[in-house]
Amino acid sequence: MSWDVIILDLPPDVKSMDQLPKDFKPGPLGSRSDLIARISAIYPDTEFSDPSCGVLQLPGCHIEFRLGGMDTGSDETVDYIGMH
Repeated sequence: MSWDVIILDLPPDVKSMDQLPKDFKPGPLGSRSDLIARISAIYPDTEFSDPSCGVLQLPGCHIEFRLGGMDTGSDETVDYIGMH
């Protein structure tokens, strides 16, 4: 079985994506380097040779952390994390 999870900065009262306006833009989650450090602190075996995608291989489990943002550069702001 596989799962896809998206992490966004949503307003606290939102219970469903249907409640968001069509032009909604999530707030930033943080800088790429900060989020890589935070994920690595929890899961030190996560491999981030590509700073836009960390890969964690555990027994019976493979997780990719996709760090997405609108800006470009080595330390851009991340607007969402996709976990696949």
